Amino acid sequence: VMDFYHSIGVERTVGSRPDTEHHALRNLLSVRWLFDYVQQEGDVPLYNKEIDERFATEGITEMPGWTYHDTQNGFDIYENALYIPMGFTYTHYITRSEYDEMSERLRDRTMLKALVIEDDDVDAIPLEHADIESMLYTQDAYETDCRARAAGAASRFSVDSAGFSATITLAEQTPVFFSVPYEDGWSASVNGVPATIYRTNVGFMSVVCPAGEDIDIRFTYTTPGLRWGAYISAVSLAILLIYLLIAWRHNRRRPPLPAPAPTRESDASDESADFDLYQIYRPRIEKQK
Repeated sequence: VMDFYHSIGVERTVGSRPDTEHHALRNLLSVRWLFDYVQQEGDVPLYNKEIDERFATEGITEMPGWTYHDTQNGFDIYENALYIPMGFTYTHYITRSEYDEMSERLRDRTMLKALVIEDDDVDAIPLEHADIESMLYTQDAYETDCRARAAGAASRFSVDSAGFSATITLAEQTPVFFSVPYEDGWSASVNGVPATIYRTNVGFMSVVCPAGEDIDIRFTYTTPGLRWGAYISAVSLAILLIYLLIAWRHNRRRPPLPAPAPTRESDASDESADFDLYQIYRPRIEKQK
């Protein structure tokens, strides 16, 4: 996903906030709601905004297709009328090489027209090649692209602790795109059958689905190396327990050690303890008497 943001000229930080000129990006990533802070008297510098930084001025929003919905908790809330649900389809594709040669400012809008496929995966994904020269980037074309993607989107999308699921109806075999970052830990299944995950749109995921109604798509994430790490930890614990058991049984069978023999120092201390100066000089004392 870092490659994706870099390719469209957006800085990727902990909280990425693309400029409003990248309005197509919100649709591609299935963004439905936007919260714009309403400046209050005495605001801290973090929330101070100039009038030209507001998302809407006199009812006109900075991005096409967004409309005012409500104001709650100090935020103006806007809804994306051109919202594209998660899990949508395309009819055409362009290769990653063609994408890299395009102007940076057109790339996010191009991904609403055609799926970007890695060069090595072109033969595996059943889509028609798009004619880049004939692509239009007018406001009408933008709205048409958004509605076309939304019309081929999943009817259900849900997230859980292990991944996400989607249900979609397709007239023909086609890839279904999800704006979820591509990583090695993901696995996917279509109608319960394992499916290959393709890296598309410069850092996200797609799976090819057959034609049919209510096709079930499932993505599950497992931390890479977690299973092997658990196996190694279990084996190491078993070896430690066996070692402690052997050491305990060995200590039980070994006879007790004999008491240590007295050392010269202890002998000298014993002799000094029995030494009586009076006994040495007693005969001389009696003789003098």
